Amino acid sequence: PVSNRSLDTGYGVAAMKGFYESLGKTFTRAQLASRDKMANKFEELFNKNYLIGGQTEADSNYQKWVAYRTQVITDFVYRIKTEVKEPNGIVLSTAVFASLSDSLDNKKQDWKTWFNNGWIEIATPMAYYTTSSAVNSNVKTMIKNGGEKCLYYTGIASSYSGLPAKENKAFIEASYSAGACGYVIFSGAQIVGHTDVQDVLSSGVNYKTAVLPHAKINIILSASFEDMLSK
Repeated sequence: PVSNRSLDTGYGVAAMKGFYESLGKTFTRAQLASRDKMANKFEELFNKNYLIGGQTEADSNYQKWVAYRTQVITDFVYRIKTEVKEPNGIVLSTAVFASLSDSLDNKKQDWKTWFNNGWIEIATPMAYYTTSSAVNSNVKTMIKNGGEKCLYYTGIASSYSGLPAKENKAFIEASYSAGACGYVIFSGAQIVGHTDVQDVLSSGVNYKTAVLPHAKINIILSASFEDMLSK
C-alpha cells in the first residue's frame, strides 16, 4: 500500500522487531507478546519527547525506518530473482510507479537498483496519467534512470481515467516516443465490450498481430522482416 509520513503503513510485528534490533534495541517479553504494546514502544523512536536527541533524533530514526523497509523489499526482489527466476528460467516483470521519487517515497520500491542490476527482464511503469505528455516525460525519465538491462512496457490507463477512446492512440505513441518497447493497458475491462476502444487500437499499431519484444529472437526478426516487406 501507499506508505508515506502522512499515511504510514508497514508496522507488522516482524518489521518492527527487525528494525528495532537493527538499532541494537530489544523488546521486553511483555511487548513481544502484544502487538499493541510493541507498537506503542516502537513509536517512541519517532517521538521527540522520548528521545535525548529530540526532533533531530526522531527524524533520523524515521529515515532509517524508511531505508530499512526499502531494503527489505529490494532483498525480496533479489530472492525472487535468485530462487525463482534463475532456477526455472522464467521471465520476471514488475509493475511500479513510473516516477522514481513517488516509488521510493510512497512504495519503498527502489526499482532503479533492481533494473540497473539486471534482476528484472520487463519493467512496466504504471504511467496512469491523464495527458500523453505526462506519459512521455515520465517514461523517458524512468528509462534514463533504469538503464538498458530490461525492456519497458508502458502501462497506460486513458480509458480507465474516463478519457475518449482516441486518447489510447496518443498515449501509445507517447510511450513509443519515450523509448518503450511496448505497452499494456489498464485494465482489460476497458477493452472488452468497448468497440470504440477496440476500433482505435486495431486501426493503429495493433492492425497486425502483436509480437512480444521479449519473444524468441527468430520470431522478432521474422516479424520485423515481414513488416519491412509489407511496407
